[in-house]
Amino acid sequence: MREEVLSVLGDDFETMREVPLYVKYQKPFSENRISKADIVAKKGNQILVVEVEATEDPSPKLVIADIMTTNLATECVFRKKPIRLSNVWLFIVAREFKDKSIKRRQLLRIKNHLKLGKGCLRDFDVCPIGGFKEKLADRGSK
Repeated sequence: MREEVLSVLGDDFETMREVPLYVKYQKPFSENRISKADIVAKKGNQILVVEVEATEDPSPKLVIADIMTTNLATECVFRKKPIRLSNVWLFIVAREFKDKSIKRRQLLRIKNHLKLGKGCLRDFDVCPIGGFKEKLADRGSK
């Protein structure tokens, strides 16, 4: 699935896989790693973080964990350079969702009610791999 996501991003974005996300405090930098993003894509000042879920209908707990750990991050290392994270778009891409599934409705409620606060995320989307290209295009128009 990661290859499919990378093909949708195409040549428009610089991409890296398995990018560590950090919260910068007083401790040595390496001790502040809180997560690892599956894919980070950069185009100018725009930064996208893509988490790829291998399962169909990912659980709401897993989705919230992805959202909150990404939102807490303040930096990542992209092409050997630390980059400050702000105004980031997070995409959680999963295999196709079952129509009218309970989990899909739960994920929509999370999208509508979760407050991101003072973190690095501007917004997030949970979508199937088939809808990722459309969501990416919608994000570009906002």
